[in-house]
Amino acid sequence: MFRDFGLLRGRFDDELQHWRVGAAMASPIAGFVPPVRIPLRPTLGWVGLAPLSGPHPMIPPRRTGGNLDHRLVGAGSTLSLPVEVDGALLSLGDPHAAQGDGEVCGTGIEVAAEVELEVALHRGGARAMPHLRSPAPAGHPGPQIACLGVGPDPGAAAVVALEGLLVEFERRGVPAKAGYVLASVAGELRITEAVDMPNYVVSASYPERLMPSGRKVKRHRGSAARRNGSG
Repeated sequence: MFRDFGLLRGRFDDELQHWRVGAAMASPIAGFVPPVRIPLRPTLGWVGLAPLSGPHPMIPPRRTGGNLDHRLVGAGSTLSLPVEVDGALLSLGDPHAAQGDGEVCGTGIEVAAEVELEVALHRGGARAMPHLRSPAPAGHPGPQIACLGVGPDPGAAAVVALEGLLVEFERRGVPAKAGYVLASVAGELRITEAVDMPNYVVSASYPERLMPSGRKVKRHRGSAARRNGSG
């Protein structure tokens, strides 16, 4: 924990907390965190490609990736990033044994790790923002798809993420306005990185198992809500 880094920067002094990482759980060793068992959920904090603007640090994240710190970037996940320079210049690091959404104090349970990954280039099919597919994240019975908005205004980043999710509906034959409703009733919109100023990362995700087939929907003249006068 760092005094000058994190969502509540300036409130707490620098202090180090060690963790014992087991096969399925992590527990604090001494330090200031009371005894607790945290389920492991290994993730890779940063995966990024070089932006067109030239040399840069991994913080803050950008639309080409970087320190995204998204909990879905784990084993079996697929992350798609837009390429802006020749060769893409992929870099990665910052592995976590576990991390919460937002990484609010600036760190997860930081560990060393070996990473095996497959890299592919999809010509002509680039998305405008980072896109994720995770096979079966904790708390979900099946794959999740997510689109990420990155920028200094979390509200604007949320709009970018949601617009990206609507494109994913359209790719599957579902009209954008139907996807808008489905995202509202079954999707998840959350801030997944809140400390790498000046940019925030906002994630709009949706369960693949609830993705409609894209068949045309029969229209009805009215709805029960309208007939009953409810909203």
